[in-house]
Amino acid sequence: MIKKVLKILFVTLLVLNSQNIANAALNKTVPDTIVLHQAIDGEEMVDILRCTAKPKVNLSLHKYPMDNSEVVAKAYQGDDLRIVAYELHTYPKENMINSKIGPYAILSYRGEGDYTIYKDGIVRTIATGTNKYHVLKRPDLWLCLRSSSGLEGWTKFKTRDDWFMSQHYGIFHPISRS
Repeated sequence: MIKKVLKILFVTLLVLNSQNIANAALNKTVPDTIVLHQAIDGEEMVDILRCTAKPKVNLSLHKYPMDNSEVVAKAYQGDDLRIVAYELHTYPKENMINSKIGPYAILSYRGEGDYTIYKDGIVRTIATGTNKYHVLKRPDLWLCLRSSSGLEGWTKFKTRDDWFMSQHYGIFHPISRS
C-alpha cells in the first residue's frame, strides 16, 4: 500500500514538474511586449481615425510612443486633437492562460467574447463566447494626436478622467461629415 501511494506521489510530482518546465520554456519564447497597431482594448464603437479627442488636462506629446521618448509638443486642456494613429502595447508574459488548446497569452479584449492572443509565435484572434478572462496587466493605449496648428505627437492614455467624454463613444468625438 505504501509503495502504491509513493508511486502515485512520484508520478504526480513528475507531471507537475513537467508542466512547470513546459511553462518556463514557453515563457522564454514569449516576448515581453507586443505592439498591436490600430488596435484598442475593448469594443470599438466608431472608426477612431475619424475622431477627435479633447483633453481635460495639459498633455506632453512624444516623438515616439514610448515613455522616455523626446517631448515634441504640448496639447492643452480643451484642444480639439485629431487622432492620426493609435497602438496598443501589450504584455503577454503577464497574461498567460493554460487552456484545452494549450498555453497562450491574452493581448487584448475585442468585445463579444473575442480576444487577440499570442500563441505559438503568432498573433491571432479567437472567439471564446465569454468575457471571463481577465487581463492581469492592462495594455497601454498610445494615441498619435495632431493639433489644429499641425503639431503632432504620441501620448499614453492614462485615465478617462483626463478627457472630455462624447455621447456613446467614450473619449472619442466622431467628426461630422457635413
